[in-house]
Amino acid sequence: MNNQVRFSHSCIQESAKQTKKRIKKSSSITRDQFVEAVGKEQAVKLEREFGRSIESMAIYESAKGVSYSASIANIDYIFTPLQS
Repeated sequence: MNNQVRFSHSCIQESAKQTKKRIKKSSSITRDQFVEAVGKEQAVKLEREFGRSIESMAIYESAKGVSYSASIANIDYIFTPLQS
């Protein structure tokens, strides 16, 4: 589990330009890879909060470092590295 990554924001808080840029840089990953990166607790918490399973997951390089996104009902939830 990588406790150095935390929930940051959802795509609703991004501009269309930011979302497009993030998606362009993203690569699809498996659920196992996502859970390993963000931790099982954070993944389960996200699904429980919305009562739905994560539909797709991705990895990308952001200004903050390697970041991850999880999509539920066409909304992306962004996880970024903790800042030291």
